Amino acid sequence: MAVIEQQEDKEQEVYFNFMNSLKARATKESYNTNIKLYLKFCGLTKLSELLTIQEPQKQIIKYIMSLREKGLATSSISTMLNAIYHFYQMNDLVLNIKKINSFIGESTLKTVDRAYNYNEIQNLLNVSDLRWKCIILLMASSGCRIGAITQLRLRELEKIESCYKITFYQGTNEQYYTFCTPECASFFCLLFGISNETRRKINRSIIFNSRTVQH
Repeated sequence: MAVIEQQEDKEQEVYFNFMNSLKARATKESYNTNIKLYLKFCGLTKLSELLTIQEPQKQIIKYIMSLREKGLATSSISTMLNAIYHFYQMNDLVLNIKKINSFIGESTLKTVDRAYNYNEIQNLLNVSDLRWKCIILLMASSGCRIGAITQLRLRELEKIESCYKITFYQGTNEQYYTFCTPECASFFCLLFGISNETRRKINRSIIFNSRTVQH
């Protein structure tokens, strides 16, 4: 029983060091997702088990090679590695990051970014439910990152005439505001087809959770 309690205490300490040293909500969500992917690759289920790997650098390099084989862009690989580096740093295990990063390979660009045209957006809207219509039009009109949407709360939307003023990352150093189009605002009005009393009760609620956006 004492051994089990020690293991649980260790797991809590490791998780605390990893998550509570991060500031932005979006970063916490991203790092949590990426460290779980690495756990799965290692065949482990607990964060504390990552500290028992005999040669963590070799394991991370193997992970990098597996990601390269899947065709991931170097920028995506780097983003996934940041969570791993942060985990080990916050739990006092030193890595030779320069050496590990040398296995990422030459910088590559898998896709060429461009804006969706009107026809493409309309095709997406034609097959979307109300919630997804809001997400699509919000991204198209405000230019926000998808990670910001999963943290957006009702209180961070302010109706101004026919539009909404939207504040992202409220209360952080990354806070900024933008606006959506009247078309996007009209779908939000349908989504928020609720009484003022109900609106006050859910003012702190997240509008689009990560599960909604991922699906």
